[in-house]
Amino acid sequence: MIRISKPIVREVDRKVFLVSYMSDNKSKTEVNPNGEEVFYATTKDYGQYLTNESSDCFVVGILLMAIKLGQDIECDTISEKLYYNLVHTVIPILAQIYGGKEIKIHCKHLSNQNYQAKAVATGCSLGVDSFSTIIDHIGTDCSPSYRLTHFTYFNVGAHGDKNLDKVKESYDNDFKLVDAYAKTKKIPVVAVESNISKLYEGFDFNQCALIRNMSVVLSMQKLFRRYIYASSFHIRDTSFSNKDMHYQSPFLLPALSTETTELINGDPCLDRVNKTRKIADFEDTYKYLYVCWKELIANDGLNEDIAKVKDEFLNCTRCDKCLRTILTLDILGKKEKYHNIFDLKYYDKSKDLYVGKVIAYKRRETYYQEIYQLMKETDFPITLKARIYTFMWTISNRFWCKLQMVKKNSW
Repeated sequence: MIRISKPIVREVDRKVFLVSYMSDNKSKTEVNPNGEEVFYATTKDYGQYLTNESSDCFVVGILLMAIKLGQDIECDTISEKLYYNLVHTVIPILAQIYGGKEIKIHCKHLSNQNYQAKAVATGCSLGVDSFSTIIDHIGTDCSPSYRLTHFTYFNVGAHGDKNLDKVKESYDNDFKLVDAYAKTKKIPVVAVESNISKLYEGFDFNQCALIRNMSVVLSMQKLFRRYIYASSFHIRDTSFSNKDMHYQSPFLLPALSTETTELINGDPCLDRVNKTRKIADFEDTYKYLYVCWKELIANDGLNEDIAKVKDEFLNCTRCDKCLRTILTLDILGKKEKYHNIFDLKYYDKSKDLYVGKVIAYKRRETYYQEIYQLMKETDFPITLKARIYTFMWTISNRFWCKLQMVKKNSW
């Protein structure tokens, strides 16, 4: 049984914390009698919106780990709508996807309180998905009650789960860029940090990114009336994948909503290629589009070469996310508009190698398949060198797959 204590709000060093203690039979000891402290922290300007009347955010935050461990959750109060959907939809689905147990939630009180929140918000990561959602919700053609009033920027694992001092530094540096962009739109940014990542050691961020982020949203139900979470995939790609929780966002987001806060999937009918096509005519992106994985790669120690790239451009143009973005823009004939934020000289030199990779891996990677289809639709020229690289990538991939099979059988 994972026990979640009744949340409290406290102020420390110009920040306001929503805090609970999580414990089970193993972690609750004489040394740590209150269990593990889990918090959500924001600035004093937004501290008044932290919601300590229920344990919603903490239940959602620990949910996947509890399912994997097969441990029920016990808390004081939970929103009735959220409780119903967790029991009847979310828990059975996640247990099936991630191979866990259909746990139970034990609570003393069910609440149907509506905090009469007014804000409409979305995450402002400055990536393709983010900008696509922003474009839809800032113009006069957007329905008034869905028009953005706030941006958000959360620190819950997108910058890495290791080397937490470096993660914090990266988050703070990136927030400056987000804040600078937000000021151009005259939209405030709500910054929230949490240590929820500590509960998910051994998980890849994408496996639990959606519930980590939505737990933050639910920590501020007094602020958010609607929260529009940018989709990562087209709704047609919805699947029971245990590699990336974003594949389940079309049905998980509504099921994680409460009486106060409605969670909405942004742009579910566009794939990444068509989102890129859409934002390429949005002038803000020529200066602020930021898709780079360099900081994440450096913080988690995954690729030393990319980590050492000097910051001459906003985007490193070496990591896979940078390359697939600038290749898509190139196919669309929009590459030159981004010359200030991508290293186009490096891209031009390495393009054939990357095109070969996209073609070779198109059947195993959704994004590569979309890019390949765009190449075919636009008659994008594929050089002889790119075709040779395609062959090399294919052989390399087959060898790697056989090697993994040998390792698996050796166990």
